Amino acid sequence: MLWPACSAVIASWVVCDARLDYGRYMGLCIVTLAVSVALAGVWLDAGGLFASVAAAQMYLVSGIRKLRAPDFMSGRVVLDNLAYAACQATAGNRDFVRTISPARLADLLERGTLLRLCRAAAIATAAAELAIAVGAIGLLPVSITFALAVPMHLGFMLLLPRRLPSFTMASLGLLALATVNPILGAA
Repeated sequence: MLWPACSAVIASWVVCDARLDYGRYMGLCIVTLAVSVALAGVWLDAGGLFASVAAAQMYLVSGIRKLRAPDFMSGRVVLDNLAYAACQATAGNRDFVRTISPARLADLLERGTLLRLCRAAAIATAAAELAIAVGAIGLLPVSITFALAVPMHLGFMLLLPRRLPSFTMASLGLLALATVNPILGAA
């Protein structure tokens, strides 16, 4: 079942998203998933081990980069993305989900409430990414790993819905394959 699902993600990216320029992470994640799936097709444990290393590295690097970025940890990056998405959705851009009206956004900004919420979201995101990395190597149960990964990726997609579905599917596919044979196998 994992092979067809991962193959479908790769095919959808090649057909739909390869023409869009989303940066190096999307392509890297898709290629890593493809290599993991190919390895799993020959020898499931080798594919799982490779996916475990790749997923752990991806989430660990992302979590550490967020922790080391003062603008992200202050919540300002999350706030900027939320404001941008809200303005784009209000202007009629269908690539963005309407999450908050600009009037409500202005009210929350004036009170400072939104920045505090965005800071909490930034801290939770960095912590979740580090925990997911730990889960990818087998030190957390699979259920907890996915209980962190799925809502985190859904939250990302609220802010950038057109850009992130393929990346989300590839990341979660890689994480699913990583649970087949994690590095430490404790899960």
